[in-house]
Amino acid sequence: MKILIIFLIPTFLPLLLNAEPKTKTLYLPLVHINKAQYFDSKILAPPVTAPGAYKGLAFVAEIFIGSPAVRQFLHIDTGSTLTWNQCYPCSLCVNHIYPRYWPEDSTTYWHADCETTSTESNPRFEYFHSSGICRYKQGYADGSFIQGTLIKEMFLIQTMDRRFEALYDVYLGCNYQALGHNYIGTGILGLGLGNFSIVEKLGSKFSFCIGRIREDDSTHNLILGDGANIQGHPTMISISNGHYMFQLEAIRVGVEKTLDNPLQVYLDTGSTFSHLPKGLYKDIVNKVKNIVGVKPLSRKSPLCYAIDASKIPEDIDIGFIFEGGAELSVDARSLFVTIEPGNLCLAINESPNEDQVVIGAAAMQGYNIGYDIKAKMVYLQKQNCNM
Repeated sequence: MKILIIFLIPTFLPLLLNAEPKTKTLYLPLVHINKAQYFDSKILAPPVTAPGAYKGLAFVAEIFIGSPAVRQFLHIDTGSTLTWNQCYPCSLCVNHIYPRYWPEDSTTYWHADCETTSTESNPRFEYFHSSGICRYKQGYADGSFIQGTLIKEMFLIQTMDRRFEALYDVYLGCNYQALGHNYIGTGILGLGLGNFSIVEKLGSKFSFCIGRIREDDSTHNLILGDGANIQGHPTMISISNGHYMFQLEAIRVGVEKTLDNPLQVYLDTGSTFSHLPKGLYKDIVNKVKNIVGVKPLSRKSPLCYAIDASKIPEDIDIGFIFEGGAELSVDARSLFVTIEPGNLCLAINESPNEDQVVIGAAAMQGYNIGYDIKAKMVYLQKQNCNM
């Protein structure tokens, strides 16, 4: 009997691997990274800034890719429509210390079809009928550039209850060239909408909860699928080129100020910093100046102060108010990030483009943000993210 079972395992294992998971919900714990290698707002297409070497914060999901499975770390990004990972061999590689994913060693990968897109699209896809290969290129405002081959692959995900869930035929950008600055982890888990979106594969809902990074016991999570945490105060969104656009109608800096012309903004987990128009930025800088009581170390962005976090009053009253009254309030813990020990930097910059306004991950601490894409609604809920 043992011999028969051993004989049957290689026969039926591929069938088991290709069975669809019973659940349409995936619960992913997220890991917070705070390193010098982090670069701000790299993934938004087009990016809001030409990023510099900020020590910021990023949230990555541990995902096992391929068969045999290779452990990889993907930076979650609501500002990206493409999920991609560094593949080997590569001509110019994303520099990282993690295990290497070689697609040719995987029994569950194959090349994906696509339609050639216009030369202005970003990312741009091009299908080669002779080889059956789809190639992509993604450019960034800071001059960074990636390109690779679109494939389908199996993702194996360890959920928050320690079980493993398999997700099959996931569209994945297999990156073999990366020019420009360093990247976080091994790639990007794109949460924007598109023909190759992992969000659409699991339905039309997802949520993420970002805890307080200064609290040792704080946790963070991402939920993909029908079981996403959809609760809190709702606001309508529009979708443009796969990106979720929020309508900012007022801002509170001590007192609430209704905007004469509401702004279309991104909530971008791929960026530590928020980027605001000149007028709103100056309002916040003046408020911070009164609260901190010391001059910034320099006038260059980001504005940094030689002050300990414990010296910042907790009752800072800053908030972003969206259509319908949903609010993202920012306190002292969300307003500053630590660049060097003893220095705090304002996690808000002036946007170089008045039409590109971003609220970054630092401002989202202490919130669960749930997306119901079919309804075009997003729900904001202030809460503890520990599960």
